[in-house]
Order: sequence, then structure tokens, then C-alpha cells
Amino acid sequence: MYCMHKQSNSKNGPPLKDLTARMTQQPMKSKGRNIFRLSVAALLVALPSTGNAALKDVFKKKADADALYQEAFLAGDYAAALETGIQAAGKKMPEKAQILWQLHAGSVASLAGKTDDAIKFYDYADTSFREADVAPKGKKLLSNLTKGFSKKAGSYDGKIYERIMLNTSKGLAWLGMNDAEKARVEFNRMREWQAEAAERFAKEIEKERAAEEEERQKNAAPLPDAGEILGQLKFGENGRDFDQEFLTTADFKPYKDFENPYATWIAGLAALLENDTEKAGNYLREVVGMVPECKQAAEDFKTASAGQPVADRVWVIVENGLCDRLVEEKTRLPIPLPVGKDKAGNAEVVLVNCVFSLPKLVNRDSAQKAYHVEAGGLRYESELICDMDRVVRAEYDKTIRGVALRAVTHTLVLCAGQAVLNKQASKKGGIAELGATIGTGLAADALTHADTRQWTTLPGEIYIASLPIPEGRSLTLCCETGKATVEIPPCKNAIVHYRVPTTPDKAPPPRVITFNK
Repeated sequence: MYCMHKQSNSKNGPPLKDLTARMTQQPMKSKGRNIFRLSVAALLVALPSTGNAALKDVFKKKADADALYQEAFLAGDYAAALETGIQAAGKKMPEKAQILWQLHAGSVASLAGKTDDAIKFYDYADTSFREADVAPKGKKLLSNLTKGFSKKAGSYDGKIYERIMLNTSKGLAWLGMNDAEKARVEFNRMREWQAEAAERFAKEIEKERAAEEEERQKNAAPLPDAGEILGQLKFGENGRDFDQEFLTTADFKPYKDFENPYATWIAGLAALLENDTEKAGNYLREVVGMVPECKQAAEDFKTASAGQPVADRVWVIVENGLCDRLVEEKTRLPIPLPVGKDKAGNAEVVLVNCVFSLPKLVNRDSAQKAYHVEAGGLRYESELICDMDRVVRAEYDKTIRGVALRAVTHTLVLCAGQAVLNKQASKKGGIAELGATIGTGLAADALTHADTRQWTTLPGEIYIASLPIPEGRSLTLCCETGKATVEIPPCKNAIVHYRVPTTPDKAPPPRVITFNK
């Protein structure tokens, strides 16, 4: 079981409250014609002291909660990070919290040494994911206007790699609770996600295309082609185009079939330590195919293939650093947009300075560059079993163009609606015209946000090592800036799990999972 180390206590309460109200769509008619269907139109014509102020307050509250959570997490105060999430949840029960907060709460509960709580939060997230998959279309497809802020739990479908790591984390937690049966269930679910990865990618791309078309249908007048607009956008000081700024496959090649070798390896190792050598051999064979350079994975496969029980060994797992993170990147482009027709029936257009916001994946530095194990006077080097950045970027590169096209279309629809409203207000003149101009400008600034939601506390790299359990049953995990000593209790075999999000001095103590079959 996990050797539980005491951490500072925090009271368990309900996790995160959804911080925003749902914005619905409704028709808005002018002279009998459905010109623009977005309910945000009422917001756009309002003065900044009304809708915009409320909306900015929503964004600020969410940003404040995120900032407090990140501050505590990066400082290594995982109990405080968990408490922040729980307090932000308000009166809602955990199963009603946002999926991302459920995932984050599971991560920090595990880091705080609260494995029971971690499993509960992971269960809530797993249930929310499955409910999102079967939710009726009317409940799943909400307005994209405040995507990332107004969506409730079932509205975030999650990344495929997040679902894989969710079941992997739960499986590892159940092993720590000495429940191999439940761990096996989680690893089987993880395997199902692995097998469906390619198919899910195809569905995600098609879903983005359908959403883009649905967004275009919200505007009565024809809009510029989103693909052409995307090709004209320039990003950063050097004016890089979309492919240069956002696509990363030239530097990061995906693993075979977009799988996660760590997830498959830990499932294979668990099977090996439960004496299911046939299943272990099948899983570990796949791992060797994905990471042929990892000698330890090859050795584990060789052991499983021999069909003999394993005894008196310990495997060390180091989950290092934090995976790449999505950030918002904005750019502007003046675009002529339709606002209706003049008295002669000719199309009227106005030049609108459109703001486009896209999610960009950026790298976060590794916590440490290398790890090794010292035991019995010997040194054992660790090996990289999985570069999580490769996993994350593989999915990002596969879906970002569809996401970008949808975001461009959404911005065009929003700006076209603003232009129509400005035209209507200009006919009234005076204060009404000024109010519309100010309101629309601030609303655009408030509403144009990229969807940067993700499970941010996942590791950046995972290292492994294996060695005989030393005679004194003590080993030391070492890196360039610190050490952590581990005592192996009496057992047949063991796994040492060490999570280092930032630096060793801020990491929780390594935990030991024992096996006695």
C-alpha cells in the first residue's frame, strides 16, 4: 500500500462552483427578418456599466480562483491548493463541479497524501466525462461566446490524453490502496481510450467543422471565408503566420498511434506484479514498440515473456515537472463585414478591427533534468518512459486548425453583429450612437477569449528505473538539486512513486506501493 506521509490538514468541502451563468441563444428580429441570433446583442448595445461590468466581474472571479490555486500549487502547498478549489466551489457538491476542477482536486489531493479523496475526485471527473459523451445535443452545444468561462461540467469534453491519464492515475491510486481489482478496471478503461484515440481525433475534427458551420449560420449575411482570414493573420513581433506560430510537429513527433507509453507501461507492470505475465507481455510489447530506446521497458518485457514470477525488486517512477500549457494569443485584423443593404438594395459593408484569440501551446521548464537511484553502494540511472509534451502536442496539432477556424468564425459572427448594431444606433445618433460604440468595443474585448482549458497539473516527463530491493531496504532518489530517501517495508516487490511538479524541496515525499503475490 502507499506509505502515507502526514501533510497539513484541510477540511474537505464541496469543490468548485461554476463561476459563470449560462448564456443562451434566442432570435432577435428586425423588420421581420432574423438578422442576428446571438443573445449577446443586448449586451452589446448596453452601456459598459451594465452587462460588460458584470461579465468582467465573472472573468475576474474565475481568474482570481485560478491564480490562488496556481500560487499554492507552485509553492508546494498542496493542502492549500486543494482548499482553494473546495472553497471556490461554493455550495455545489463535488459531482456537480467543473470537470477541470475535479481533475485538479484529484491531483492535489494525491500530492497532499489524501489518496481516498483523490480517488473520489477522479471518480467524479470520470462520471462527468461519460455524461458529457451521452448528453443531448441541446445541452452539449451551448453558446461559444464565453467558451471556457460559461460552460458547466458536462460541457467540457476533455482532451483524449486527459482521459487516458485520469484512468491511469486512478489505477495507480487503487494499487496504492491494495485494491488490484479496481486498479485493473481503470487500466482496462485506459486501454479502451488508447484504442479509440485515432477515431476520437477524427470525430473531434469533424465536430469542430460542424461547429464552425453552425456558427456561420448565426449570421444572416454572408461572412468572409474563415480559412482565408486565418491565412492572413500574423502573430507575435515577427509577424509569423498560423502554421509557424501554432503547429509543432516538426519538433515533436507523436508516439505510435498517438498512444501514451507510460500509461501502457504501468498497466503492464501492474499485471506483471500480479503474476498475469501473459497480459503483461502483451502490454509491454507495445511499449517497446513505442519507446525502443528505453532499456528498462525492454527488460520488463523480457521478464514477462519468461513467464516467471518476479521477486525482491523495486521499480521507481518519477513524474517530473509540468506538461505544456495552453495560453491565449491575440491578434487583430481589419476586415470588411456586411451590415445589410442600402435603400437601393446594394450590400453595405463596414471595416471592423476584429480581435482574434487562439489557444497556443507553450513549454514549461522541467523540474529536474535527470534522476538516479542510489542503493547498496550502487547507482542506477533512470530512463525516460514518456515525454508527456509529445502526447499533449500530438493531440493539439491534430485539432488546432479546426479549433482556430471555429474561433475565427465566431469572431466574425460577433463582430458582424456589433457592426449591425452600430449601424442601427448611428441612425438614432447622439448618446445612443456613443453608447453602442463604447459598449461594442468593450464587449469585444471582454468576449473574445481563446479556450485554454486543460488539466494543467499533469507531469512533463516520466522517468523509470528498476533494481533489486537493497539489503537494508533503503534507497535514495537523487537529482541535481536534492535527494529523497525511501524505506521499503517488508514485501515481495514494490513501486516507489515520486511526483516532483517544480523542485524536490516542494515535492511531497515519495510513496511506496507494495505487492505480495
